[in-house]
Amino acid sequence: MDLEITLVDRPFQNEMPKRIATLQDYPQGSWSDGCLKLSNHPYAPDLELTFRTERHGFVRIDFKLSKTDETLFLDGLRLRFQYVGQGEFKNTQSYFSSHSFAFNGVLKEKKWRVSQKPSRFEDLLFRERRGIAWWLTSLKAVNSPASLFLGSIFPRLFKISFSICKNKEGHEVNAFYGLQGDYLPLMNGIEGDSIGICISDSILKTFENYAEITAERSKVKLDKPQSIGWSSWYKYYPRIQEKVLEQELIQIGQKLLPSGFQLFQIDDGYQIKVGDWQANLERFPCDLKSMVEKINAKGMRAGVWFAPFMVDVTSKLASKAPPYWFLHDFSGDKIIYKIPKHSTNFILDITNPEVKAWLKGLVVQFKSSGFQYFKIDFLLLSAVTAKRFDFTKSPLEAYKEGVQTIREVAGPDVTILHSGSVDLLGLGFGDSNRTGPDIAYDVFGGKTRLALIRGQMNATASHSFMIHKWFTPNADAVLIRPPLSDSLVEVMLAQVAMTSGDYVLSDDLQSLSEDRLKKLTHPLLLQLAKSKGRLLPLDYFENVSPFQIPPNPLMLSWMQNPPRIWLWQNPLSGQKVLFLYNLTTKPLQLKRDLNALSQEVYGAPLFEDGSWTDIFNNENLRISKGSIDFSIPKLSVRIYDLV
Repeated sequence: MDLEITLVDRPFQNEMPKRIATLQDYPQGSWSDGCLKLSNHPYAPDLELTFRTERHGFVRIDFKLSKTDETLFLDGLRLRFQYVGQGEFKNTQSYFSSHSFAFNGVLKEKKWRVSQKPSRFEDLLFRERRGIAWWLTSLKAVNSPASLFLGSIFPRLFKISFSICKNKEGHEVNAFYGLQGDYLPLMNGIEGDSIGICISDSILKTFENYAEITAERSKVKLDKPQSIGWSSWYKYYPRIQEKVLEQELIQIGQKLLPSGFQLFQIDDGYQIKVGDWQANLERFPCDLKSMVEKINAKGMRAGVWFAPFMVDVTSKLASKAPPYWFLHDFSGDKIIYKIPKHSTNFILDITNPEVKAWLKGLVVQFKSSGFQYFKIDFLLLSAVTAKRFDFTKSPLEAYKEGVQTIREVAGPDVTILHSGSVDLLGLGFGDSNRTGPDIAYDVFGGKTRLALIRGQMNATASHSFMIHKWFTPNADAVLIRPPLSDSLVEVMLAQVAMTSGDYVLSDDLQSLSEDRLKKLTHPLLLQLAKSKGRLLPLDYFENVSPFQIPPNPLMLSWMQNPPRIWLWQNPLSGQKVLFLYNLTTKPLQLKRDLNALSQEVYGAPLFEDGSWTDIFNNENLRISKGSIDFSIPKLSVRIYDLV
């Protein structure tokens, strides 16, 4: 094992000298009861590296650095070790994104070392460094249950990433703790965040165990039902108007309210500017409170979208607020975040007490208008590397301070959806969490429609173990309007309903046929959406892209086919639903031993023999001796309620 500590003398500069201390540089060390203590280094702080055994076979590694007399700042640590297991196998590695808009998926194992410093967290929204996995990763042997898992247990201070590289002895494993330019002073010492390691022979079960441990550590309490309803965004985008929404409200009351669609969410476009969160009276002449009253009169709950940390550079707030309200780079310039064809924005510094007071007032404003559902977006911006008002707080601490403030002021009765989020940082502060990028497949003329559905499903697969442990999943909206084909309508509905998460339509109801509305409100799909099920993408590690991560890894998730075999389970009732997908442009002959597959990835056979009928197409599926031999048409799904 090797450890490197990177320190700086003068932080918040673009170029600065760094001091590197390694494990071998410490003149004195001792090992006792799983704790390695290192001391008497000429400039580095004393270090404690503690190994503890957690439940489910996890080993937890904690870092603790002592305070220093001189002015030193910690840039980060790198822990490196050699993993000799699985060296004889071909392996695949799962990649998890830095935030919920970026890449998730499975690639072949790397065969060359990743450079010491991972990519900057916020360089580009979708860009990642090749070979770097954020927050958690796993190495799964091909045709074998052998696996290695690594994950951040309770991140508080630094961003954590991992790399796994194959070599002659097995694999070199690196855990990067920080090294992003997020410098923290060592004047009071630092108690580092925990990293968990687990070697197992049931990788999907290991993922679930990890989610359970982290949820308990963060004291997650999920006591709200899933949101079933309608959103304005993917039909109207920022072009919404009061009269248009009133017409949609009438349609929803007639066609969807009887099936339990109770949320009516007003998305982007109602406001004067991003940052000026008052109603644009040209579009909403009766203001938002009046619109909320009309929604409530229909028996529905009113929801609203806002981006709490983003301020349009042309807004009144940007012109009136003092410069120290905003994040600055190390050159002293305000950090700019651009959304093409939308807005150019500054980023609020939540560590400033004046900004926090403004944020509290904003939440009170929306609550006073009667909104009971907040979709808060672009949360990842609060975690960028920057000069902050309070330089002793890391970007992760700033992120948590922001979402915690919104949670506390909103109160327990408001449902909060985190979007554009850092999944692991919001545990306990949000109710729902977006698990992938926008499903806005019509903004590109429909050319990426199938690709975005694939990307959405890959994001669902990578987040599946978090479902109802970390949060209620939000796979984004349901879009089923023409020109989407009938078979892809079924795919869209199935892949959202099977998450047992938010089930929110974002179409103009007048554009939907009776047949599509009937599919939308199919009793089984609504049952799954309203239940708290477990979702297992059984062949997740088999859908390996032949590509390395490109400059825009979102494109890779578009190109990569998602898992084909998904099993939904209700842990309480024992109900199981099997989803079989074919998102290729050719028919698929699926011949698999399902029990052998579930044994390999989950540690148990999960299927019983029998015959069942698909809910949409009346096609029979037979499971015999745990196996299937079944043909699935192109661009389609088959759904079997195994009861």
